[in-house]
Amino acid sequence: MERKNKSIISCLAVITIIIGIGMFLSKNTFFNEFSNNYLTSKSDNETSFAYNKNNKKTNNGESFDFGGFNGKWSLIQIDSNKNNEITVHSNTKITKGKLCIVALDPNYKIVGKIEAKDKESEISFIISTKGKYLIRIVGKNASGNFDVRISSTNNIDISYKDFM
Repeated sequence: MERKNKSIISCLAVITIIIGIGMFLSKNTFFNEFSNNYLTSKSDNETSFAYNKNNKKTNNGESFDFGGFNGKWSLIQIDSNKNNEITVHSNTKITKGKLCIVALDPNYKIVGKIEAKDKESEISFIISTKGKYLIRIVGKNASGNFDVRISSTNNIDISYKDFM
């Protein structure tokens, strides 16, 4: 009987450890600023900057200097017809923290992602359904210069969402 109790206690200890590890991993996966669940959520809540200056908007992109960026901001909206190829070219320079640039389809699914560093990068995607696509930035204690240009094979409508 004593051997059976030790086996039960050992099994319960193992199950408790597995549940604890699972909770730790799920917290880091589902609530992390750079998890797919966070990147694709519909709201742009809890966004803050220490500063945002030298903002320049053109017909095909946007650039600005920023510091202390935390949260997410869907700053560019692209309206396009189906079968159009969109290219997002980033020359963003990050001096501190971490910043990610994400392209989302009308259903908030990721169609492209750039981990912004100190090198030029680009993502291209084909518009599968007519609608509004978003360019979103997600940051954690990020500072630097945001610089993105958008090009396409056919006409697109680009609009900008101010931070405030």
